[in-house]
Amino acid sequence: VLLVSGLESGPLSTRKSEDTQRDVSRAMKWFGEAIAHNNQDVEALWGYGTAATLLDKDLDLAGQALVAAYKLAPSNSEISVSLANLKSNQQKPDEMIPYLEDTIRYATDLGTRRWAAETLVEVRAFIVQRDKELEENRKQREESEKMLAEYEKMYGKKKK
Repeated sequence: VLLVSGLESGPLSTRKSEDTQRDVSRAMKWFGEAIAHNNQDVEALWGYGTAATLLDKDLDLAGQALVAAYKLAPSNSEISVSLANLKSNQQKPDEMIPYLEDTIRYATDLGTRRWAAETLVEVRAFIVQRDKELEENRKQREESEKMLAEYEKMYGKKKK
C-alpha cells in the first residue's frame, strides 16, 4: 500500500510530497527486511528496487534486486517498468530499450503499454541524436588534430 501510494503520486495527487516520500521510504525499508528473510521473494525484490528507484537512492542495490526479480519473473511488466525507470535514473538510455520492449509485450493495461511505447520512441530518438552529435564531435576533433599536425609540420613544434 505504501509503495502504491508513491507510484500513484503526480501533479493531480492530493497527497503532499513529504508524505509520499515517507511512505516510499518505509516501504523500501520493509521490502529490504523481507528480502533478508527470503531473497527469492519476487514481490519483495520488485518492491525494494522500485522504492529505491522512486527515491533515487541506492540505485546499485535497486538494480540488483530488480534484475533478480526479473530473472524470477521475466514476463512481469511491473518489473520491466521499474527496470526501465531505474536505467533512466542511471542515465543509461540504451539499457532502457529491452525493458521498454518487454513492458510493451507483457503489459495488460493500455496505459502502461502506451507509456512504454511513447518512452521507447523518445529514447530511440534521443539515442539517434546523441550518436549524431558524438559523430560530429569526433569528426571535428579529427579535423583539429589534422590541422595541428599540418601546422607543426610546416612551422615545427614550439619549444617550451
